[in-house]
Parts: sequence; C-alpha cells; structure tokens
Amino acid sequence: MTSGPFLLYSAGYEGRVCTLEFDPTASPPTLKIISENTEVGPFPTWLVLSPDGKWLYVSDEAEEGLVTALPVLENGKLGSPPTPSYVVRGAAHLGYAAKSNPPVLITASYVGQSVSVRPILPSGDIDTTKEQVIDYANLTKPGPHAWRQSQSHPHEAHIDPTGKYVVIPDLGTDELHFLQIGSDGQLSKLDSVLLSPADGPRHVFFSRNRSDGNTLFYCLNELSNTVSIFSVIYSPHPTLTLLQTVSTLPPKPHSYQDSFERWHAAEIKVSPDNQFLYASNRADDHQPGKNDRDGPEDTIACWELGPDGTTVGEAKLLGAGGRAPRHFSFSSERSGAPEGDEGKWMAVANHDTDEVVMFERNGKVLKEVVRAKGVGLPGMVLWA
Repeated sequence: MTSGPFLLYSAGYEGRVCTLEFDPTASPPTLKIISENTEVGPFPTWLVLSPDGKWLYVSDEAEEGLVTALPVLENGKLGSPPTPSYVVRGAAHLGYAAKSNPPVLITASYVGQSVSVRPILPSGDIDTTKEQVIDYANLTKPGPHAWRQSQSHPHEAHIDPTGKYVVIPDLGTDELHFLQIGSDGQLSKLDSVLLSPADGPRHVFFSRNRSDGNTLFYCLNELSNTVSIFSVIYSPHPTLTLLQTVSTLPPKPHSYQDSFERWHAAEIKVSPDNQFLYASNRADDHQPGKNDRDGPEDTIACWELGPDGTTVGEAKLLGAGGRAPRHFSFSSERSGAPEGDEGKWMAVANHDTDEVVMFERNGKVLKEVVRAKGVGLPGMVLWA
C-alpha cells in the first residue's frame, strides 16, 4: 500500500467541498484542509469521482438542489464548473454508470420522488441538454412510519457490480427499486423488492461471500435500524433471497432516552477482504445542518462475517469519534488503489461535531489517528 500522503474530499451542509490531505507518515500524522470550493449549492452532501479522477460530481440535497461537475486540478484542488449546475429537487445521491455508451450520471431525488439520468460528455462534463426521468410518485403506498414515510423517498442510486443495474432504496415506500442500465445509458424499470413495513431502506452495498464467490447484497434500513442480508442470483436480472436480518442497535438506548425512536442508521460497508460488516448509528434525532455537539459519541456497529457472508456473533459497537456519522469510507476506495488493498484507513464524516476522523482499521478495532475540524458539517468523505 502507498504510504501517502492521500487526498480526500468532504462535503455537507455548509455549502462547500473541502479538499483534505492526510499524511500518515508525518510525526504526528496530519489531516488538514488544503482548499475549498463553494460553487455547489447550499447542501452538497454526495460526491462521486469520474473513473479517471479528473471530475468530481456533486449533488446538493436542498429543496431546489443542484448537480454540479467540478474539474479536478493539480493537487486535488477543484476548479469552477464549466457548465452551469442543473436542478434536481432534493438530490440525495449520485451513481456513475461507466459501462454504457455514453456513461451516465444517475441522481436519486429524495424530495422529487424520482430518479434522473444525464449523459457524460467525452470531456467528462455533464450533458445538461438531455435527461431521462423515472417517476416513483404515487406508484406505491408509503410505509407506516408517521412522519418519515409520507411519500416515495429515493435515497441512493447504487450501481451493481456488473455495471448493468442500479438499485434505488426507497425510504418512503420500504422498497428496493431495480433499474436496468441499457447500452445507451437509458434506464428501464424492473420489479421492485418490498421489505418489511417501516424498514426505511437508506443505503446498500454489494459484496461476495468467501465460500464460493457468489454475490451478496447488504441493505441498511434507517428507520428500523437493521441490516438485511441477501444472496443475489442473476437469472438474468438480479433476484434477491433474504438470508439474515440483524440489528445495528445496542441492548438499550442512552440513559436519557425512553426508546430507540430517535436512532437512525446511516451508512454501510463491507471490508475489502469480505470479513467484516460495518454500519453507523446516529442516536439523537440528527438534524441536517444543525451543529449539535452536545451528547455522547455515536457508534459504528461491526460484525464478523462467516464464509457465507452472514454475520457471526453479536455486533461490537465501535466509537465513531464524534456525533452523527453520516458516512465513512476506506482507503481502498481511492482512485488507483492496488488490487488487494486492505483498506487500512477509515475516514468517518461526523456531521454534528463537524469533523472528519481518521482511524486505523483492524477488524473490530478502530484506532484514532488524527481528526480535521470545521469541514463543512460533513455528510460524506470521499478518497480521491
């Protein structure tokens, strides 16, 4: 593994994208902001790099949210967008589908109850003259949760390992919407998968089991604070079979809480070696854009995975280094990471305490290395 320094990007609820430099070889290690870009709308909460690392695509989840393409300059600095941003209401998440011709950028609209698709130009910029919209409004009855499930809420646009499908977890209807990505980048609907009432699926992750290499699918349910684990068979389209459901929660809530009603799971990943599953917990009714530092540290649940990809034993709750860990990522996710990279470093975006915390990861052990403060009330941290 390269010893560093490494570049990362953080963004969230202060209208800026920060370029960070992490140097684990310094004594002591350092994590610092080296540049910022503010041409991205008020709530830039999701980031995607182009495969060649030359463009950073940013989604803004404000009511009249923006999607913006920023050129990546020398030393990771971000240039001004050559094309004006375009509006996607509540743009919660972006997926880059690289295998179609042209490649396309897929946006999940949490507020707009839809998924939109724009082509990527040969330059890497977004073609804002063309758009396909997949509408999910009023197609399915919302879930039973009193105030979080009043309508469809597409929360993510996650590309599957084949690059031919995109999964849309719908927090509002308790569904996983599957879409096929055509060779020309156009999307077509497939059957949706209905989860349990009030699950509220938020984010998903594909992996492989260690026994036979078959595909596994992990779904983080924000409202029920659970992880649903499925096997996947392509016949020819993805077919899910539920294997296991586990809770992300501790045995009891905080001493000042009567229940887990205010707990909301946030992010999910499997380690590069497929041996550990991680899911982050937010314990205090996290309010995006509000800097609530008071209260106990939040946690990241970690399970050991058996050869079949299901969990073994109970989860160990690891300190997240702050409050409201909306996102985390491994160093193995960076552009150009060598095959077999173990993901030694884990970066955690703690929104409420406004920090990115860097940990050295070893299975169920996270050792804090360094932290950067004042990083834009982060909703995401991405390795460059």
